Amino acid sequence: MNYSKISVRYAKALFSLALDNNTIDKTKSDIDYLYSICKESKAFIEIIENPIIKPALKINIYKKLFTNNLSKQTLSFLELVTINKREQYLKIILLNFINLYRNHKGIKEVTLTSAIKISDTVNKELIDKLSSDLNSQIELTNNINEDIIGGFILRVEDMQIDASISNKLEKVKRELLNKTYEKNI
Repeated sequence: MNYSKISVRYAKALFSLALDNNTIDKTKSDIDYLYSICKESKAFIEIIENPIIKPALKINIYKKLFTNNLSKQTLSFLELVTINKREQYLKIILLNFINLYRNHKGIKEVTLTSAIKISDTVNKELIDKLSSDLNSQIELTNNINEDIIGGFILRVEDMQIDASISNKLEKVKRELLNKTYEKNI
């Protein structure tokens, strides 16, 4: 069985339902909330992926945890996933939904990796510039990686610009090694 197809089908079903009910933005908010819990709570993942815990008990846990935080539609979807024993795919289902939402709204996902924290002013300027150049909304994620030494790595969906110092040093190293190798031949 192709598990990626399973997660895509469930995500598309929820997305379609949210569009039909005109609840797409609320559903996206719910999905963001659920996804953050899946990322941050190891205990939650252990509960939903535990095959020993019966679906009815999991659904009761969902109701206690999420009744005040999720719409009835999203809670019902979570119950459906659990009844169909697909809860181990929940995180990827949520990611697929987020991607469907971004495509629908014309939002580009951008990741900026730098050696130090970038100021809010620079972030705003970057978002404005990319939004203008790409003619779409920008969802910017900042990562800090001291290993790049300086500069930045900018990733827009599947395109990457690596202007990091570590990358430039690696290029210089390769050139020097090639020249040394060519001299010895």
